[in-house]
Amino acid sequence: MTPEQLRLLLSSPSLTVPVAADLTAAAVLAPLFFQDGALQVLFTQRTNEVRDHQGQISFPGGIQAPEDKSFLDTALREAGEEIGLDPKVVEVLGALAPISTVTGYQIYSFVGLIPYPYDFQINQREVARLIILPVMPLLEPERWSTRPYEWQGQTKLAFFCQYQDITVWGATARILIQILARLDPKFHPGPA
Repeated sequence: MTPEQLRLLLSSPSLTVPVAADLTAAAVLAPLFFQDGALQVLFTQRTNEVRDHQGQISFPGGIQAPEDKSFLDTALREAGEEIGLDPKVVEVLGALAPISTVTGYQIYSFVGLIPYPYDFQINQREVARLIILPVMPLLEPERWSTRPYEWQGQTKLAFFCQYQDITVWGATARILIQILARLDPKFHPGPA
């Protein structure tokens, strides 16, 4: 896959879906880059000090601030705060459909092409580590499953993606599914 193909597959108009009244608006950036010709995706692992989703694999992002002019501004600002990514070096490729979470968020997601290598500056209060995964193996159906998990005394179903010792699940997996489906229209992880 080339950067030009990536731009074509992921380009999309901005979405103007309003935030549901009972949800908090948040936005994330899914950073992609090429390393030795192979497409990679960057995740963070959240620390145990953050308010929600402690220890989980996520994309850089967070709650919309009053000074943010758009959800894209939120995603870029949060990526700057969490991993030191300068918004000026991000080529925004497109927006994904917003998703809601059982924890009360409506997440607006954006995909961006970033330079690599890059001198990331990790905010150690929010980010325990960076995780870089190759994209193509994530398209393999055997890496995906749907499993139950417990939340506030209720059993919920979620998508899980396993790559070596890394488990991407929940909202992050749902965002990843949207990206993978754009890259390969035949991709389908199964029901959740």
